[in-house]
Amino acid sequence: MVAGLTGAFRSVEVMAEPLRHGQARVWFDDREWICPAHPLVRKGRARLLLRPESIRFSDQPGPWRLLKRRFDAGSFHIEAQNPRGERIHGFSAQNLPLDSATVELLPQHCWLLPEGPTASAEVCAPTLQ
Repeated sequence: MVAGLTGAFRSVEVMAEPLRHGQARVWFDDREWICPAHPLVRKGRARLLLRPESIRFSDQPGPWRLLKRRFDAGSFHIEAQNPRGERIHGFSAQNLPLDSATVELLPQHCWLLPEGPTASAEVCAPTLQ
C-alpha cells in the first residue's frame, strides 16, 4: 500500500565513484548524480538508499512503470518499478501514464551505501537526517 510512505526506505543498485567530502558520483536512471555517501563506498557497485522525498516522477518517457498511485495533499504518491524489478516510492505533481515515467532525483534526500552487509537500511538509517 502506498499510504504512509514517509520514513520508508528503498534501495537500488547503482555504479558509484567516490568524490571528496563524503559525496559520490552515481549513475541512476541512465543519468549521473552527486549524492551523500557512506565513507566505505568504493568505485563500483553500491546501493542507493531512497526515501519518497528523494524521487519526483515526470511524464517524460522512461523505464519506470507505475504500479500504485494515490492523490493526497496536492500531489500523487507513486510506487514504480524499473525493468530490473526494483521498486521505489516518490511523488508527482501530475497524474502520469502507467506505462512510462522518468525519475528526477533529489540527491539531498539520498544516501549511498557500499555493496554488501553494510548496505542495510536497518544498520545505516540512524545516521540519516
